[in-house]
Amino acid sequence: MPNERLLLAIDGSVQADAAAEFLASWASALKLSEVILVHAIEAETFSERATGIGETAEELAELGMRVTRTARRILDTAGIRHRLDTKLGNPVDVILDTMANEHIDEAVMGTRGMSPWQGLFVGSVAYKVIHRASVPITIVGIPPVELARPRASAGSVSRILLAIDGSAHSMSTTQYLCRWLAAGMRFHVDLLNVPVPVASPNVRRFLNQGVIDSFYQEEGERALSEASRALSTAGIGFDRHIVAGRAADQIVQLAIQQRCDRIVMGTRGLGAAAGLALGSVAYQVAHLSPVPLTLVK
Repeated sequence: MPNERLLLAIDGSVQADAAAEFLASWASALKLSEVILVHAIEAETFSERATGIGETAEELAELGMRVTRTARRILDTAGIRHRLDTKLGNPVDVILDTMANEHIDEAVMGTRGMSPWQGLFVGSVAYKVIHRASVPITIVGIPPVELARPRASAGSVSRILLAIDGSAHSMSTTQYLCRWLAAGMRFHVDLLNVPVPVASPNVRRFLNQGVIDSFYQEEGERALSEASRALSTAGIGFDRHIVAGRAADQIVQLAIQQRCDRIVMGTRGLGAAAGLALGSVAYQVAHLSPVPLTLVK
């Protein structure tokens, strides 16, 4: 993917450094040409010790170099070219403006940044960027030691959990994976659909478990059919999983069970029902998952 441009949002937090490690792993396997590091500082939090405009700009640059030191070292070790862009302004606006101006194809950021709202699991900045960005966003937390992975290398095979609900919107995730395949990434897919469980006691009174399980299987097969064809056509190996239950729980559980390197799923982003689109399943997965999550629109 030499012509694609990736953005890494950096704020100096350990989550942001984990995001740098994740990006370095994938980018080194793909031999990306450059990553743009974005470090945004709220104007009111920037301590302006100099009075001259030039001195202020110099201080800002020095602060950016200091805060991003670990992330830059991670990218250097992976042999990835990178460029640091430190700006004063609202972090969300800075990140989104950079995406537009630099023609970014994908962004990576930590789940929780160093902001007054850091008590939120995904953090105010990451949450808003996920909603407003039009490109795929991968959010990365700090995985438990038992889930830590060695850095990927050229030719290595990664494992990806692809959650599909059967909608036309969710098919964009399959296209996203095909793009990675074309770039040279090797991976195996765990293709998952989570049918809504039959919870009504009245229904269960007249249907035995075998009939209910058959219903789940039929629903799941129907939801996965188009994605299965697309993966097969692209030559991507995959296993199908159909598990009824609470979607977010099943997605995270399978990703851990299969030792997946990341979860990929779709989201519609912010709209009139802002609290529902991301908050329903995707946000719950972001909240629960120790595995990096890529959200595709």
